[in-house]
Amino acid sequence: MEDYGAPKLTLPHVSGPRARPNIATPEQMHELVTAAPPWLRLFILLCWQTALRFSEAYRVSPRSYDKATRTISIRVKGGKNRVLPATPDIETLLGPTLEGDPDKSCIALLKGGRCSPGAIRSAWCKLTHQVGISDVNPHDLRRTTLTNLYRESKDLRACQQFAGHQDMASTLRYLAPLKEEQLREYYKLLKFHEGKPN
Repeated sequence: MEDYGAPKLTLPHVSGPRARPNIATPEQMHELVTAAPPWLRLFILLCWQTALRFSEAYRVSPRSYDKATRTISIRVKGGKNRVLPATPDIETLLGPTLEGDPDKSCIALLKGGRCSPGAIRSAWCKLTHQVGISDVNPHDLRRTTLTNLYRESKDLRACQQFAGHQDMASTLRYLAPLKEEQLREYYKLLKFHEGKPN
């Protein structure tokens, strides 16, 4: 553009969001799932065990569930369709909703009335306060699953596919950064402390 007399524009570099370190411990997940009423438990399990985003978990309806393949199919961010296996815990909670309105949220059907995203957020806040968890939000449940999947598999592509991300950079931002004690354990693998170079 400068060739045509336009002034040079200098745009600031805007980096992507930093990885959020908050993930739930197995003990916290047990507390949340145990203390939640069934409708909120379904929401928690959808965000955690299938790594769905808040809005995607909310939109799961009887039409989303395929009994024959035991999968949940949902349109996700970017317009793509994701098909995920339903865990036995999720299937148990979905069961009573399958005879309801096929297009209504299973969470609302299980609650037995209207259930807005705001109502879910409010119930989440009450639940986390009740069990004494202050640093985990619903989106951290997705982050928890992806981080744990990576720690177990060491396969970034599996995490990317499970998350439904097109871009690997998005997946990398989801993985919780290592805590100092975890980093120290990896440092030991380099064997610098033994005085022998690898």
